[in-house]
Amino acid sequence: MAIKEDPPGNQWDFHSTFQGNVDGYLLVYRASQRGELGLTTGYKYSTHLGHGASLGAYIEIDGHTQRPIFILAGVSWFPKGEDRLRDKADYASDIEFRFPGPSLTYAVNIGISLFP
Repeated sequence: MAIKEDPPGNQWDFHSTFQGNVDGYLLVYRASQRGELGLTTGYKYSTHLGHGASLGAYIEIDGHTQRPIFILAGVSWFPKGEDRLRDKADYASDIEFRFPGPSLTYAVNIGISLFP
C-alpha cells in the first residue's frame, strides 16, 4: 500500500495480517469436460482491516488428472479498512492513502485443487 506524502513522494508501508474467508462458488459455464468458468463471492475477516466482502471469477482447467489448475481473480471490500488500519498502525488522521487503499484490495491466485 502506498501513502501520499506532502510534498508528493513515494512512501511504501507493508503490513502482515491474518485473514479468514468463507467463499461460495457458482459454475456459470462448462466449456468442456476439461474447463469451467464461474463466479465467487464471500465474506472476509482481516485482523488489520476488519469485516469485508469479495467478488470474483474463477477458471478451473482439468488436465485429466486429480490435480486441476485453479485460477481466481477478484476484489475485496473492507468498509472500515482505512479507519482500522489507521488505528492499528498509528497513522495520523491527515495521511491520505493512494488508490485503491486499504479498503479495496484485489488479487489473482493460481493454485492446484487437491481431491482425494
